Amino acid sequence: MIDSSLSHTISADTMSLAMVMLYDLQDIKFIPRKRPSSDPVERLADVVEMERYLNSSRTKLAASLARCRIRSGLLSIDAVLPESVRKRRERASSLPLFAWVNSLKTCLEDVYSALEAGGFSEVNGLEQLQGAAFCRDPHCRDLLAFPSRLRGRLYGSPLFIHRRLLVQDKCRTLALKCMSPLLAKGSNLLLAGALSASSIAHAAALAASHSAHVYICRASHMGPQRGELQRCLSDMGCRNVRLLPELFTELEPSDMLLYRVQVILLMPPCSASGVSDPVQFLLAESGDLDLLPGFSRGSLSSQKLADLEDRQTQYLTHAMMLPKVREVVYCTCSVRREENEDVVERALKLGGGARHQPFRVKPLALSSISMSPGGGADDPFFRTSPSEDSNGCFVAWLTMELDPEEEVQKVLERAAARGLLAGNGVGGVEASRPPKTTRRRRMGSVTLGTRPAARPRGSSMRQVHSQEVPEAGSQPGGSLKGPVSKRSSRRKVGKRKTAKRASKAKTGSLDPSPFLRWPRPNTVNQ
Repeated sequence: MIDSSLSHTISADTMSLAMVMLYDLQDIKFIPRKRPSSDPVERLADVVEMERYLNSSRTKLAASLARCRIRSGLLSIDAVLPESVRKRRERASSLPLFAWVNSLKTCLEDVYSALEAGGFSEVNGLEQLQGAAFCRDPHCRDLLAFPSRLRGRLYGSPLFIHRRLLVQDKCRTLALKCMSPLLAKGSNLLLAGALSASSIAHAAALAASHSAHVYICRASHMGPQRGELQRCLSDMGCRNVRLLPELFTELEPSDMLLYRVQVILLMPPCSASGVSDPVQFLLAESGDLDLLPGFSRGSLSSQKLADLEDRQTQYLTHAMMLPKVREVVYCTCSVRREENEDVVERALKLGGGARHQPFRVKPLALSSISMSPGGGADDPFFRTSPSEDSNGCFVAWLTMELDPEEEVQKVLERAAARGLLAGNGVGGVEASRPPKTTRRRRMGSVTLGTRPAARPRGSSMRQVHSQEVPEAGSQPGGSLKGPVSKRSSRRKVGKRKTAKRASKAKTGSLDPSPFLRWPRPNTVNQ
């Protein structure tokens, strides 16, 4: 398809960009786009250069495409695709356009007012979406649905330009709604996999209501787009998002940054067998572009499917190895059992690697409304099948939960390891408390556990201290000993010194006036 005159200018890194722009160019009949000189949108240098090359060779490209269609007997460019891909594209064209209300920048009431001012009217269901109408999704109340033919009009409205309404596939919104009840105040959220800026912003809005932060692991196929993603998230009002430089499987369990992460949402790359238009979905969700050739053929090779299953198992197993993680939500857009139930069962058998945490599958809040023939009230998974209203998806909730007996045994083992218990087994365990140390009062030898004797009424403190308590077992008339306070002993010593000096004064050896009178009289002239 690409002329040889362009082969020396297009490298392997820009081949995907050339394919997308070539498809857009043939869609507008190879007529160059006329952009106003005062266009406020900043265009990337690579896009401008590629557009210049394609426009310079647009005549040769149109002639080459015409020869290819005549040789193959094709009526249109869409006929180049396999029949299975064309049927999926037809179903995708009838899907509603879903957009969620960005609570980081606006509220539902303001969006309603802006839509009504723009000529839109609300209807009661998806089947009534005719003309300029919209409705609320029955499963996600912050998700609005619009007719797909109004895509161009909506993209030019202020609500979409200012990021107050963000386009998102409904299967991603359902996965985030399943994860939302698991968030707790102060616990952080970790996202890993193929994620669009809209999905990250939606997770950030849900986490902001719980004062939580969102960590995003680097995707293996993400290169210079990280800076662009950061700017896009800032425009969407995200202030609690942090992009990590490591891949998810490169995160170490000992990393202190992960000690407050209790919930992980995994959206690993998948076959997208439940998506009507996998190519558009892959581009919108920043997926792995290596899957594009398989999507254009209608199916992926068996080797590529096996690689996806191994990567999904590695993601889920690594999530259960992180130290403080209590909840793991696993989501794919595939209807293949090999990528859904089998991956969950295989990861549970591995038990989180060396950590051996007892994770179990738990029914989700949306399991009762599972929109799949294989789902039911007893199905612990949430799944949807591709339909005229939405794409298909699969969601599993894994929680770390112990049996009551195992939980008691674990607690006893941890207590015994810390030396808090003596003995073995539940029945023979005795608490080994360290002996209490008696603390003494400052006055005497009375311990803190004894209550002082009540003072008789009408007696002064001095009389109480002057009384002597006979020692237990002593005979009447014997020596009296008791707990005498230091203050009382000091008072007795002072009285003895005063009496001794008074006796010396009587004998004339000492003037008693300092001890008997105050102030001292002048006796020099007497």
